[in-house]
Amino acid sequence: MSLFNFARRFYSSARAPVDAAKAAIESSTPRDVRIRRQRFPQLLSKAGEDSSLTDVEKTAYDRLKSRGELTIERPDGPREMSEEEWLERTNARRRRVRGARQVAVPDGEGATVEEARVVGHRIYLPNIIFRLVRNHTPPGQPYNPYEATFRVPQSLTKLDIRGYLLSMYGVRTTYIRTDNRIPDIGRNNSTYSKGRWNSEDRYKRAVVGLEEPFYFPHAREDMSVAQREERDKLLNSRFQIDQVKLMREEYRSRYSDRPASEMLRGTKRCAGRLSGRSWSRSWRERAQLRRL
Repeated sequence: MSLFNFARRFYSSARAPVDAAKAAIESSTPRDVRIRRQRFPQLLSKAGEDSSLTDVEKTAYDRLKSRGELTIERPDGPREMSEEEWLERTNARRRRVRGARQVAVPDGEGATVEEARVVGHRIYLPNIIFRLVRNHTPPGQPYNPYEATFRVPQSLTKLDIRGYLLSMYGVRTTYIRTDNRIPDIGRNNSTYSKGRWNSEDRYKRAVVGLEEPFYFPHAREDMSVAQREERDKLLNSRFQIDQVKLMREEYRSRYSDRPASEMLRGTKRCAGRLSGRSWSRSWRERAQLRRL
């Protein structure tokens, strides 16, 4: 990689910090939650700084401990389960593959082999699409590999997202943040009615915390000159990017020569003929004329 290409790397020029996973959790936490935690740190933080449990998990652990349900019988005597052991057992139950059970099947040599069998109705593949996009990384900051961003349908919940990633791809998640993206209100060119017509701009963004680091592939700033030219050529052959740019320039040059006052006069005449009423400029058009 040349020095010029290396200097253009905005997000991956710096090495990811050691505690990138913890920084990802703090940066993706909602703003009101961060403010509340700063104002009342002693009331909200039930687990210590060295504890691997969250506040909710710490409450559940203390409740089970007070009931005496965390006692383990040992040959040397009973003892209580530690926080790490309880968290490992809880996570193993959370990450289990639902809808299947292990069945011992006799092997040809007299031994038994365990295999998974579907319990109840079969689960078919979903007809939804998970779009993997690059994480939002401000300029000058390193890319966080312990986060992944998806665009999912708005009907999915956090439990659906966690189950889909685990069942389909074997990806284990630590946390999930979601927010709905709603498009702007526009005008339909055929019916001239206002509304949010473009359904592609309406989606739910899911920021998922990962246990294993993952770097988004095919970053353009990490490619060499030959790879960039090949990529641009492929995109141009599929989507005709250069042809669209040329058509836009021709359209702008065709209508940029006509003054704005002449175009407004033509619009006024057409509006008067169609409706039979007097036409007056709106506040936006008057503001545009003042700028000219």
